[in-house]
Amino acid sequence: MKDNILVLCGDWNIDFLHEDNNQKDLTNILLRYNLVNTVQSPTRITKSTSNLIDVIIINKQYYMEPATVIELGFSYHQAQVLSVLRKNHEEF
Repeated sequence: MKDNILVLCGDWNIDFLHEDNNQKDLTNILLRYNLVNTVQSPTRITKSTSNLIDVIIINKQYYMEPATVIELGFSYHQAQVLSVLRKNHEEF
């Protein structure tokens, strides 16, 4: 199980752009388990707010670069695309 890629994603309703107790607690849990949130820019944008609440979390050893956030025009939520390294170090 140690070499498996773990991917956790979704709308977690914890804003990674604004530090508060929930964000600090989640960040500490991720660090403890060698995980990283790959999304670095806002994922929910309205006329009055901008938040990073949609995340893609993976094992640090498979993290290559931040996820790409894409505006599709269907929702206040943006799409996210992530590249990761597989066990044989090929990108997928």
